[in-house]
Amino acid sequence: MFRSLTVGFLYGWGSLCVLGIYSVTALTVGSQQQRVTNLRNRIERIRTTQFNFLSQQLDSMWYYLQHDFETTGQLSELEDAMLQQAPLEVLERMALVRPNALAAMEQQLQEFEQLAPLVIMSDFMTSLQDVKQPLSTNVMPSETAAATTTPSASTSTPANPRTTTKKVPSSLVLANLRREQQSSNETVVDICIVGAGLGGLCAGAILNTLYKKQVAIFESHYVAGGCAHAFPRQVGNLQFVMDSGPTILTGCTSNSRVNALQQVLQAIDQTVEWIPYQSWGMIESPGTPNELRWSVPLGKEKMIQGPILQFGGAAAVQEYKALQELSKSLTVGAELPAMAMRPGKTALVPLLRYLSTTTKLLSQPMDLLTGTFAPYMDGPLFTVQSPWLRNWLDALAFSLSGLPANRTAAAAMAVVLQDMETSQLDYPVGGMGSIVDALVRGVEQGSAGSKVHLRSPVKSIDCNDIASRFVGVTLENGQRIRARQGVICNAPLWSLAEFIKDPRALRKLNNNQIYNLPASSESSSTLPQRRTSWVNNRIVDHRDNTATIDTESLLQTCETAEMTGSFMHLHLALNASGLDLASLEAHYTVMDRGLGGHNATDGPTGILNMIAVSNPCRLDPTLAPQGTIVVHAYGAANEPYEIWEDMDRKSTKYRILKQKRAEPLWRAVESIIPDARERVLLELIGSPLTHERFLRRPGGTYGSATEDYLPNGLTNFESLVLANDGVFPGIGVPAVAIAGASAAHAFVTIGEQWSVLNKLERKQQR
Repeated sequence: MFRSLTVGFLYGWGSLCVLGIYSVTALTVGSQQQRVTNLRNRIERIRTTQFNFLSQQLDSMWYYLQHDFETTGQLSELEDAMLQQAPLEVLERMALVRPNALAAMEQQLQEFEQLAPLVIMSDFMTSLQDVKQPLSTNVMPSETAAATTTPSASTSTPANPRTTTKKVPSSLVLANLRREQQSSNETVVDICIVGAGLGGLCAGAILNTLYKKQVAIFESHYVAGGCAHAFPRQVGNLQFVMDSGPTILTGCTSNSRVNALQQVLQAIDQTVEWIPYQSWGMIESPGTPNELRWSVPLGKEKMIQGPILQFGGAAAVQEYKALQELSKSLTVGAELPAMAMRPGKTALVPLLRYLSTTTKLLSQPMDLLTGTFAPYMDGPLFTVQSPWLRNWLDALAFSLSGLPANRTAAAAMAVVLQDMETSQLDYPVGGMGSIVDALVRGVEQGSAGSKVHLRSPVKSIDCNDIASRFVGVTLENGQRIRARQGVICNAPLWSLAEFIKDPRALRKLNNNQIYNLPASSESSSTLPQRRTSWVNNRIVDHRDNTATIDTESLLQTCETAEMTGSFMHLHLALNASGLDLASLEAHYTVMDRGLGGHNATDGPTGILNMIAVSNPCRLDPTLAPQGTIVVHAYGAANEPYEIWEDMDRKSTKYRILKQKRAEPLWRAVESIIPDARERVLLELIGSPLTHERFLRRPGGTYGSATEDYLPNGLTNFESLVLANDGVFPGIGVPAVAIAGASAAHAFVTIGEQWSVLNKLERKQQR
């Protein structure tokens, strides 16, 4: 019915009337029911507003009401109504018991309807103090006595069924929450976060720093950062810092569009020092007669008048400029601050602060804003004819999404095309780990209760006894952590079902159907099989939509999301004696078989064709001891997992396969430093199994395909929100920062978010 506004009312007031409903015997029903009906209609009219703060304050109300609850009993009909999510019935029963609660609701709705849309009631609970009073003040004295006095054994008068004390069932919400809050063996925080990837860290840092929430983040790895982590390695007395994730960032130091991650860092008062640079190197077909070397420059017209004109000709330049112009309107969303993001029906309310930008955003067709770049690559909006330009766009797209351009998010592609003209590249001093460290400080600063817990894998995300809300997590070591408000899941989409152990919660997440595991070749399940972007050792460049799933089922959507390819990694520490480091670029893209690959079925997205080589010591020599450097070569999303599936990581066969599959990476490194093998101080090879094991990524996947991004992080439970790269806007550092910020704001009121935005704007103006 009117779920968005009433969800707080139902769990708050609906539970309160449990405390005294047995004591009521003589109230006029008709007029109250009419008031309830009118109230429902008014709520329906403003249902786009969601008040999470009622449910957020519910835990403290439970504690206050425990004594009354134990002495007045439980009305089974009301419990049934709540379990069946029948809001009108709950409101009707509330009206019978607590006319003053109904009046408070009517008064607040009247005030809300009179307020301007942007003025949100952030202190709603103040007007509900009468609801929090002991219910005995609202019943007749004789009824109170009957409800609280134990009859003597000699009493012959039959007990009144509406006033006799009932034993509280063990399944009730209150008993569960009381146990959660009072158990001396459990830690209690406001919000638990599963996973310390960038999305989880951004969410935790925002909640702790800006909203003073107690946050506990649980990470299975020994370092935080998820796919963007860095790790130390020691060789003798030499200490090295290795980046393991993305190494190209933009918008962190320039005066143009500010990267969403940088916005989060600024909001939580954490500083990362950035080193700007202007280009990266391209090497095609290294070590062959067709070897080609060129530079990718950033800046006004530099790419257009350079490589595009040189390799694609005037026709490619014309097409590129037309694409930039046609897709420019899709970049408007990137102008909105990350800190204004929130999921669900109230998402637009904070954005109204930026009315001009929001109006432009809403004027764009939604299917273009959230869809792929296919209409710009293959028609009907535009068709790219130049073979060289198509290959170049596919290469750019593949580095963003692990997919060709026609399957990459249109908005992301549009932003890249514009940023190539206006931005510069940025690298953090200290490596990517310095970003992670700053976010961890944001999670923990100023709070004795907020913390990032490493080596703490989560076994389950736990719900209460009636599976109506999520109340914390259980770690694999058995420790339980309770969450007053709920849980944010930063784990990949495909892992969600594994964390939910209660079949009732699984059923609700599965559109009220019994949940079964996804189909495999040995399974008779009717669910579709998991999809992958690689079939028969080549990437699927056009989406196959023949598989059907229940789009109303969050679990089926997550489980059947298409997995992009996996990784090969080569981490090196090299002796840099005699090496002219100044002559090298900080980053290279090496196309092992050329930009176009061997043939049309190969191309930029072919298996281990595109290899990224990061040479960060060119910018920041502190990552390695003097006279040495670190190099990271990797193939992202272009190594099929099926080659490695079911292989024993401890076997000789596995070790040999790693060496063999790392050869394209070695060729890429040697195209930059020819004698690299003779300089090796440390060599580490990572496979899809490594990626799967340490990052808990099923199939070692790069991430979800664009077509399967969830529109936001909301689930069927207000107390469970997702913040991963399977949530729009998807894969990438800025994208997961936005997903984390949005997830954080699911646990605060619009009024609180509005107030924070005011403070951040004042801080910017100083």
